[in-house]
Amino acid sequence: MTAMQLINSPDVWENIVNYMDDEIREKVHAEIAPCSNREFLLEYCDCDTKFRPILWLEYDITLPYDLDFPYMSLNELENLDGLTFSYDELEQIEYLEKVTNVENCGTSGRYPEKTWWDVTLYNGEHIDVYTAGY
Repeated sequence: MTAMQLINSPDVWENIVNYMDDEIREKVHAEIAPCSNREFLLEYCDCDTKFRPILWLEYDITLPYDLDFPYMSLNELENLDGLTFSYDELEQIEYLEKVTNVENCGTSGRYPEKTWWDVTLYNGEHIDVYTAGY
């Protein structure tokens, strides 16, 4: 699994959160929620410098590179298929060199509480990503 898939897996995310310092976690939550797991983790690691080694040792996640869109390989971008992002993250994805088009497909039939986006990669592959809300 890629770092993005790991942090979007409910079981893994719950385990990652259990490693966090309660006080710092609550502070970050109060400052930036609602947000995606990616945004939360990047912000949390900026506040708790001791946490990055835990991510690397326990999950083989190296920050910020494993969660930084511009550094992702084409294969890692393809593995974003089916994941949910914030609108800010979607905008970051939209401006990547490896992305040629992002199309709003409207409300998802699979996830009615989410908006469905079709992302075309430069190799012609399409991935479906979602944003919460409308």
